[in-house]
Amino acid sequence: MSVTVDEVLTLQVGIYRNGKSTVRAVQLTEANGRAVWAWADSKTLVGPDGSVYGLRIFSPGGDQFARFGDWVVQCPLNAFWAVTDRKFAADYEPIGKSESVEARP
Repeated sequence: MSVTVDEVLTLQVGIYRNGKSTVRAVQLTEANGRAVWAWADSKTLVGPDGSVYGLRIFSPGGDQFARFGDWVVQCPLNAFWAVTDRKFAADYEPIGKSESVEARP
């Protein structure tokens, strides 16, 4: 698939709170993977059979890995990290409507 330089992808992200921090987050799925890849500082994870199974996120603390079903979280300082679905459900609460963000691959 070819990508043009001016292509723009739109992604719906939710607003959540974890303690005192407010973050934007989206659950990674096969359907939104390409848009999440473009939004977060990341690359696709490809298995030995050539299939994509998640993202490698380049965060200030080192590389993190998000598989489909995990959450990609953006902190107020614009850093991204991966959170498992189980941990996200336990530690984050929605506080607002989702918002559209644009991303360029």
